[in-house]
Amino acid sequence: MQTTATTSRPPGQKPGSAVWLEPGLLLCYSPAIHTETAVRAYYHAMHASLADYAGSFVLVSDTRHIVRLPSGRMRRLHAELAATLHAPGKSTCIHSITIVEGPAMRAMLRVVLWLLRDAARPNEVAASFEDALRIARQKLAASRS
Repeated sequence: MQTTATTSRPPGQKPGSAVWLEPGLLLCYSPAIHTETAVRAYYHAMHASLADYAGSFVLVSDTRHIVRLPSGRMRRLHAELAATLHAPGKSTCIHSITIVEGPAMRAMLRVVLWLLRDAARPNEVAASFEDALRIARQKLAASRS
């Protein structure tokens, strides 16, 4: 497991990738284009990152480059594949955060999350990378105490 302690986004990350920022904090960059191939590759990257990790983790999804929501078919595929991340195994996702910088999109996602409360969806929506890191570190600290 490669980790990079940081307070700013790691340089060079590409949409559809996943990287450990620090132990227990997995940062995933949503695919820019929501095709079935891109979505499956995105979840494959997350599973590959989790393959050798045992323990609790917080998942942070960086969606800053998404300008519109994926189609209903792609949202269902996301939900099906996201559920596999929560399957019993060596690691346990204790919290998830989605970074949405656009205020209108962030407000809409918060309403959807409030209405649908589902473990396969983000637990929180953050306005910035720094907010997401703060929340993630608080959740990790609380889980360890």
